[in-house]
Amino acid sequence: MSVIRRIQLIKMYLTLPRNVYARTYGESIYLFNQATWASVLIENAIIFKDVFSRTPTSIEQIINKTSENFQHPYSCVKSDLYELVIPLVAEGFLLCGGNDSDSQTKSNSEQVPIFRNHYERKEESESPEDLLYMYFHKNPTPFELDIDLTQACTERCIHCYASNYDTYSLDLELLKKTFGEFRAMGGLKVKLTGGECMLHQNFVDILDMARAHDFVISVLSNLTLCTDINKNAIKNADVAVVQTSLYGADAQTHDTITRRPGSFEQTMKAIKDLTKLGVQVQLHCPLMRQNVHAIEDIKKIGENIGVKTTFDAAIMTRANHDNNNLECALSDDMLYQYLKDQNIENISMGKDPVVPDAPICNIGIARICLSATGHYYPCSGCYGYVLGNCSQMTISEVWNGEKMTRLRSIRLNDLHKCRSCKLLSYCTICPARNYNATQSLFTPDPMLCRIAQIKHNLVSRETEA
Repeated sequence: MSVIRRIQLIKMYLTLPRNVYARTYGESIYLFNQATWASVLIENAIIFKDVFSRTPTSIEQIINKTSENFQHPYSCVKSDLYELVIPLVAEGFLLCGGNDSDSQTKSNSEQVPIFRNHYERKEESESPEDLLYMYFHKNPTPFELDIDLTQACTERCIHCYASNYDTYSLDLELLKKTFGEFRAMGGLKVKLTGGECMLHQNFVDILDMARAHDFVISVLSNLTLCTDINKNAIKNADVAVVQTSLYGADAQTHDTITRRPGSFEQTMKAIKDLTKLGVQVQLHCPLMRQNVHAIEDIKKIGENIGVKTTFDAAIMTRANHDNNNLECALSDDMLYQYLKDQNIENISMGKDPVVPDAPICNIGIARICLSATGHYYPCSGCYGYVLGNCSQMTISEVWNGEKMTRLRSIRLNDLHKCRSCKLLSYCTICPARNYNATQSLFTPDPMLCRIAQIKHNLVSRETEA
């Protein structure tokens, strides 16, 4: 960079773009760009945490303050700050302008050419998320919060793990309290769900509240109540993604599963309207006997609209341990065919080493859930495993409490049936699914055992062939 450019830079202001979020974890700064879904973890950057603010701050002010606070030479601080800032501006994680208003209004594309030729980021062996979760495993942090705004729902899906649809809705004041506590602990991602989250009478206000706390917001909804007011509120709150389930490629298949006539048309219209508004939408399809025939047609719908579509063949037992909903699960033959149609390399997991003392998953590490009744629970669908209530305990007390501490200490050795199972390397162990299916975190969910056996059979036959 030329001397002139450096002289110009010191007079500029820095600020976070609207679509970039920053959090401090230990001595590192984590940045997430919602517009590109890119992220970066900057280690040993705590000295410059004031850079990552939504209030435009002059570079000269940052250098002076840092030099004074940490007793470092001005020239050294200046050099280190430039080394930090230049690549981040080039990659869209920071805005840089000639004054505070410029920093707030100029787009990333207008800033990038200033620095593009001066920096090339090194490839890292681990992704920022991998590095972040390595930190969380050593320092558990409530990074994600899933919130059931209400238990009420407009649909009665035949496979749903919800055991009731009472009209409970989360109290707005309790939610406000929870948001503050979550933010203070370094929380970043909030998912609003239900039941059907748009049945909450304060849905729009809650979106605004989440935005005011500077959270990355996602919404999980069946979209049957996605009115123009709700669509615009989602857009205005900069919701990162709206996730919805599409159970078929036509009304007959979809509505048979939801048991709500007209739900297919309502959901499809909302999907198209949201994408036109520029909101990112993702489709998810739990696979059942009733819709396994429609996989390719559902994929085509997603492709035509331009949205991502995922499928899941593992139906979760209801939260009250009633497994009648599994009657709709795929038969062994259906599962075999479905898995065969997938990439065989994704199925063959048998070569990974088994580490008995390693955590079996991320339970209790970076995520916590809140029910409409105010109860905290550890993972999606595992409503029955109550950790505490937000009206009586802070999220910090729950997070550091005995139950959560026990969850994050679970190791393979604790699962006596699993640790010696020949199918272990084909299995995805899930304590939450275990609990719903068997009323124990440590006794395996038969559905997951079935899938592991079929994966093993498939890999064995492909190997023999």
